[in-house]
Amino acid sequence: MSAVRRLARLLPEPVRKLAVLNVGRVNRNLPGLRVDWGDIARRAPFSQVYGWDRGLPVDRHYIEQFMKANERLIAGDVLEVRSALYSQKYGSAATRTIVDVDEGNKAADLHADLNVAGSIGENRFDCVVLTQVLQYTDPQAALRTVKLALRPGGTALITVPCVGRTDPEAPDMDQWRWTPRGFAVTLERAGLTGEVQGFGNSLAAAALLLGLAAEEVPEPRLTEQDVSFPVVACVVAR
Repeated sequence: MSAVRRLARLLPEPVRKLAVLNVGRVNRNLPGLRVDWGDIARRAPFSQVYGWDRGLPVDRHYIEQFMKANERLIAGDVLEVRSALYSQKYGSAATRTIVDVDEGNKAADLHADLNVAGSIGENRFDCVVLTQVLQYTDPQAALRTVKLALRPGGTALITVPCVGRTDPEAPDMDQWRWTPRGFAVTLERAGLTGEVQGFGNSLAAAALLLGLAAEEVPEPRLTEQDVSFPVVACVVAR
């Protein structure tokens, strides 16, 4: 405990409260600590679609880096949810299967609910690409379905949001956000293993919530990693 805190504990309660108020007032007005609201003093984000209409969403910047770093695993028979966004861009898939619960998705090869065990088959895929999907599911049930679908030695490249707005198109289905440690627990309970990594920092998190694109964040600030402020959690699950 610092000397200042030890001294503060010796002060009478009314004096301590007054001191805290005064210190806070001074801190708020120090150079470099004073808030300039500028463009962020607005009622709505710059984008209602995560920044897709401005460029690449901030969370997708980290997801693309994760996919590129692990593209050697995107091989053989690959399953991806909703579209082949990453299995076409990265890796060397022999076959690609797109799955979606939405029967209106004409690009899907398979319409199935990940919450239902066995719905995407057993021992069928060498790799499953599962990006920003689990928040719409019963996570442990969906992960068990993925585990069942993987062949021996297969991997799942999974990302989940640590921070983010509620999906404007599916607010009733968008249910979960994780810390990296919390997602590691979810993963273990589903019977999968892997080292969960968090990516992001406080500026990146703020930019994501404001609907800014990754291109609008200075590159050095975007690449800084701060474990206290993850934007997305990623794992190679086995």
